[in-house]
Amino acid sequence: MTDKRKRHSGDYEVGYRKPPAEHRFAPGRSGNPKGRRKKVVETDKELLIRLLAEERKVPLDGKSVKMTRREALWRRLLAECQKSPKLLLEVLKILQLGGRAESSPAPDNDNLPTADAEIIERYLAAKVARPRSNKGGGDE
Repeated sequence: MTDKRKRHSGDYEVGYRKPPAEHRFAPGRSGNPKGRRKKVVETDKELLIRLLAEERKVPLDGKSVKMTRREALWRRLLAECQKSPKLLLEVLKILQLGGRAESSPAPDNDNLPTADAEIIERYLAAKVARPRSNKGGGDE
């Protein structure tokens, strides 16, 4: 059996899993010097951005329309704001703060510019003066 194996230099046998000495890794070097690639961990923010960018088919005015989840979310939020003036105030306040919600849930109208405050006051007065229609058909 040793007759079939090649002799390279000196007493070192060359064969299966025994490369010649000049082709072996140098001391301190491995076969994968950069190492295994690290697993990319997606942060919550990156996940949310990726999910909001996905396109979906959403029913709109009786038709199926393709839009991003972000746009669908905003459309739904604005539709809910039409039903609730308090929610509208909260959304406006968050938008005014640049997307950061404060810890206090109550809206603070003192910090609004006077023109914005007047618009909100007129809207709320009109909303309170207008009776809500009962679309459900049930008695209250």
